Amino acid sequence: MTLETKIKRLVARLPARQQTLDFLGDNLWQELSRDHQQACCRAIAGLLLLALQEESHSKANDNTEEKDEYE
Repeated sequence: MTLETKIKRLVARLPARQQTLDFLGDNLWQELSRDHQQACCRAIAGLLLLALQEESHSKANDNTEEKDEYE
């Protein structure tokens, strides 16, 4: 599964108000330097990846437990 697909699946499970990060409604984002904006984007992407990896790990454990039950 590609990273883009994983992110789309994660976003689809979020409540509507959490599916977007509204940086445009506030001037705080524009006031940040380009370096800080990029650092924020990397941090957000890292958090999303961490959440997806945790979800994949959790599902893998769930599948292992299910297999154990049938053995």
